[in-house]
Amino acid sequence: MRLEHRLVSLLAALSASACIPDPGPNGLVVDFTSGSFDLASFANARGASSTFDPRGATRVAYSSAGPHEFTGVEAPGPWDLSRSDLFALDVGFDTTTTLTRIVVFFCFDEGDRFDNYASQGDLLVGVAKPRRLNVPIPRASLEVHGTANWANVKRVEIRLVPIEEGADHPDAMYLYGLIANVSSRPQVILAFDDGNASVYALAYPLMSAARIPGTLYLNGHSIGDTPTKMTLRQVRELYAAGWDVANHTIDHSRLTQPGMIERSDSTATFTVNNPSVDAIEVHRGDLLRIQGADQPEYDGPQVVTGVIGETAFTFRVAGTPRAAATGWISTPLLQADVIRSKIVQQTEWMLQNGFTRALEHFAYPQGYFDDEVVGVLRDLGFKTARTVNVEPFSTFIWPNYSGLADPYHIPALTLFSATRSASVLADVDAAIAVGASLHIYGHGVADAPASTEEMPTAEFAALVDGLRSRRDAGLLDVETISTWRSARTP
Repeated sequence: MRLEHRLVSLLAALSASACIPDPGPNGLVVDFTSGSFDLASFANARGASSTFDPRGATRVAYSSAGPHEFTGVEAPGPWDLSRSDLFALDVGFDTTTTLTRIVVFFCFDEGDRFDNYASQGDLLVGVAKPRRLNVPIPRASLEVHGTANWANVKRVEIRLVPIEEGADHPDAMYLYGLIANVSSRPQVILAFDDGNASVYALAYPLMSAARIPGTLYLNGHSIGDTPTKMTLRQVRELYAAGWDVANHTIDHSRLTQPGMIERSDSTATFTVNNPSVDAIEVHRGDLLRIQGADQPEYDGPQVVTGVIGETAFTFRVAGTPRAAATGWISTPLLQADVIRSKIVQQTEWMLQNGFTRALEHFAYPQGYFDDEVVGVLRDLGFKTARTVNVEPFSTFIWPNYSGLADPYHIPALTLFSATRSASVLADVDAAIAVGASLHIYGHGVADAPASTEEMPTAEFAALVDGLRSRRDAGLLDVETISTWRSARTP
């Protein structure tokens, strides 16, 4: 009888164990797109909310923060995550500000107990963020308290916390999913924008010797236009050598103007994001459209009431007084049909010259985009669109372990005259460590850079050699945009 009892108990245990799901390769542990998740019992922030957002995610936010205040959501298990050495949080954001800190808990206790858990509390602290990305969470980076039982994870908690106690409320986060059993091949995409002649004269020989293909994002009107640009024959040579030629509009027109909005009483001031470079031609009385603000009083048509040089203008606004607007704020510079025309003209130029491999890939001039531009690209059937970024590494990694979730906002690491190969290769190694893709782009190479957009030849040579050695060691692949995209799910 005792043996029978032990056998029954053993079979029951095995059966219970078999019922604990394993998400499988690149599998979802929690799907936050399936509906609204309630705030967890630990939430204590004032004005906390968790809603199912129209973008198809669970939005977690709150309006004020005091000492020890935070909020978040929890998802009940159990799951068998014992095979997963790498997790990823698929998450998005509203703004480019840096006030978000995300804490993830894997809990091994029943109910709301916290005797045994593993946590990571430094995700995306103090860096500007793209609209959506997969944040890698190596299991080795988690801090374990008590005893970890990865074969039976009872629940997952994801918290939204201010960076400092008493700081302003953190930016909202949009949760799409938590992914386990992550496995992804590290890849680097090395690209050049605008077709500058130094790419052919200096970068191409170095990359060719290392058997590294590149990607060119070109404007057809400028090719062969001046001695500083590549000729059509040179572009064809690179294309024949395996380089991709992708779309950067026919004439490099700025499609939209991103900016910031400050407010004093009923007067709002829109200032371009980069006053040292950007200029905007407006006049008093002009009717301009503002879009992308989180606060509805700023969005929509606005009458210009004053002009401040070439970089700012004012308009009157109603509603609750605020110090500033948040969001991906911009004012469109071109009508949608004009934007479409400039993109289509470049596509036609590529077709006429036989550059067909990367017809469906785009880079925003100056990296500037808005929802209207993205909508045009979607309508035209583009598969990817790359922006720019000069923030720390965590902004550049692009694992997308669950597929190419947001292909129209791909960030990239920019090469400048002050860029050193060692710093770029450190980012490459960080991407290798988590199986991520790293997009790198520049404008040119020069022995003695006369422009901030030209990387020194010696530093670029060291970068290429570092990529070659890591590729030959089997640590990564160097791809063009079309081969990189073809390896991802639609």
